[in-house]
Amino acid sequence: MAMKRRQSVADRYVRIYRVLLWLYPRRHRQSFGNEMVQVFRDQCRESWARVGAWGLGACCLRATWDAVWSAGVEHVAAIRKECVMNSMWRIGLGAAGTGLGVFVVLLIAVAVAVGNQPKVFRSTATLQVETPVSHGGTRVNPGDWAAFDPFRQQSTVEMIQSMRVVEEVVRDLELARRWGLDDGAGGKDVARGKVRRNLEVRPIRKTALMEVAYFDRDPALAAEIANAVVKTYQRLSAARADAPDLASARVIDLAAPGHVPVRPNVPMWFFFGAVASGGVAVLATAGVLVSGYFRRSPVSGAGQSQEDLE
Repeated sequence: MAMKRRQSVADRYVRIYRVLLWLYPRRHRQSFGNEMVQVFRDQCRESWARVGAWGLGACCLRATWDAVWSAGVEHVAAIRKECVMNSMWRIGLGAAGTGLGVFVVLLIAVAVAVGNQPKVFRSTATLQVETPVSHGGTRVNPGDWAAFDPFRQQSTVEMIQSMRVVEEVVRDLELARRWGLDDGAGGKDVARGKVRRNLEVRPIRKTALMEVAYFDRDPALAAEIANAVVKTYQRLSAARADAPDLASARVIDLAAPGHVPVRPNVPMWFFFGAVASGGVAVLATAGVLVSGYFRRSPVSGAGQSQEDLE
C-alpha cells in the first residue's frame, strides 16, 4: 500500500515536471527531454526513500527551480547562437517565460507548504460569568453594566485556564492515556501543558459572556475538552457560591465539533504567496532582460562583421 502511494505521488510530480520542460527551447527538449525526466524520476524515488514526503517535496522544488532557470539560460543561448539577439522582443519572450516559470514554482512551493501543515480545528463553548461587586457603597446586581469590572474579568479568564481546572479536565477525560503519554506524573504534566497551550479564553466585549475555545487536530476531541473546561469551572464556582468575590458561572452554549479547519489559513497563505511570487518573478524577468541586453551587443557586432566579410 505504501509503495503504491509513493509511486502515485512520484508519478504526479513527474507529470508536472514534463509540463515544465515545455519552457525549454524545442531543440533542447527534443534532445534531452527523456533523459531529464528519467533523472528526475530517479531523484524523486531516492529522496522519498531517504527522507520521506518532505524530502520528495524539497527534491521537486530544487529540480523545478533548476528547470525554470536553465530554461531561461537555454533560451538566451539559443537566441545568441542564431544571431538574433538584436531582436529585443525575443529576449523579452524568454524573460517572460522565466518570470512565469518562477511564479509557478513559488506557487507550487506555497501549495506544498500549506498541504503539509496539519489541519487544526476550533471548538468554542460560551459561559455567562457574573461577578457581584459594590459600586458607590451600594451592592450592584450582577446583570447591571456597573458589575463588569475589567480586572475581575481578567481574573476570571485566568481562573478558567488555571492549573486546577486543567488538572481536573486532564484527569476526568484521561487525556494522558488517550494521547499515549506516560501514566505517571511526567505524562500528566505534558498533558496539562498541552491543554493550556491550546486553550483560549476571551471575554466578549460589554457582556458577561466568555468564549472558551480549544484547538486540536481532532474536532471531536476539541469540542470535548472545551465542554469539559466550562463544566469544570461551573462546578467549581457553584461549590464556592458562598464566596462573595468568586464569579458565578453558567454554561450558555456547549461546543460542537468544527467542520472547517482554522489553521492553516489557506486564503491568507495563497494571497501573500502570490504577492511574494509575483515580486520574485518580476526580479527574475528583469534579470534575464538585463543579462540579454548586455550580451546582445558583442554578438550583434560579430554577426555584422561576418556579413561584411561575405
